[in-house]
Amino acid sequence: MSIAALILGIISIVIGVFFSSILGWLGIIVGVLGIILAALGRKSGANEGMATAGLVCSIIGLVLSAILYIACVACAAGASSLTSKAVDDASEAYSRAIDETADAYSSALEESADQLSSEMTEATADYVQSIYDAAGEYVKNAAQ
Repeated sequence: MSIAALILGIISIVIGVFFSSILGWLGIIVGVLGIILAALGRKSGANEGMATAGLVCSIIGLVLSAILYIACVACAAGASSLTSKAVDDASEAYSRAIDETADAYSSALEESADQLSSEMTEATADYVQSIYDAAGEYVKNAAQ
């Protein structure tokens, strides 16, 4: 039991230090099993020193695995929140850009329509004047 507790304690430390982001939960489980086996080994009296070493390693592995796993989960949650905010900000900026572009096109279209209307009014007035002048010439020629 003492040797198994020591091995599980060492495995728990390795998982806690190197793999806590993915396998932190496994390091916690292995650490708890190591603590249980170390307690049983100390009660049996054989290899009490090795059982104590297994207990210490298991506790260190359990604490490392738990703290680093919780920290990794918190970082992932924070990164997710930041990413979501960045996407929302980009979407809002895109919507504003679309609205500004639509407003600019609308204003340009209104100005073009006003200019075209004014040019058509001038052309119509010139045409009516030319018809009026031609009718006056016709009446003058007909009177002679």
